[in-house]
Amino acid sequence: MISWLSAFTAALVLLAAPVAADEVRAIQIRVDGAPAFDVIYHRAEVNMTGAAFAGVIGAGIQAGIEADRDSTKRKELKPHVADDVWQKAFVATLHEALVAKGFDPQWVEGQASGKDAKADVYLMLFPASYGFRVVDSTSMSVSAYVEFEAAYAREPIKRPKSREPFYLTHKKQAPYEDLLKATSDLNGDIEAVLVQSARRLANKIIYNVK
Repeated sequence: MISWLSAFTAALVLLAAPVAADEVRAIQIRVDGAPAFDVIYHRAEVNMTGAAFAGVIGAGIQAGIEADRDSTKRKELKPHVADDVWQKAFVATLHEALVAKGFDPQWVEGQASGKDAKADVYLMLFPASYGFRVVDSTSMSVSAYVEFEAAYAREPIKRPKSREPFYLTHKKQAPYEDLLKATSDLNGDIEAVLVQSARRLANKIIYNVK
């Protein structure tokens, strides 16, 4: 069975603009896991205002209650966000940004091994989640967000000693109720923050891995 990563990145290779062979640097990209769509609202509210209350009834119980309430919000918003938004917004943008700077992205799957093709740069991605979360504790406004970690180096990476965290939010903020009134905008908000984060990661690699 061909995974989404293999199929999607194969299509990207066909669309990539040609670059002179002597200018290309190979970058091997390995993705560990897939991001989950999430809505962090009630959990954020408890973290900001409910510490004392949680101590009374038990932090674990309270966390379970708020996670369940957030799951209801996920069910409200998820149908309005494309299932392939991560691939089309983040993966495609990262690929295109690297190609534009003279890299040849080689997307690989599974654990690193000595049999992997050699590359000039190695990147490991650890997707966490994307979706919507509270970004203003006073107004309880929410914004689209993405969170992941990455490790990149000139040598093959098997078990990175450290991972660089990436956490970005969209500049657009609104009360949760407004999201439900404008569901046609939700996918675009997610796309915007995924594109922004992919470009930021590409720039980090371009300027930090010489």
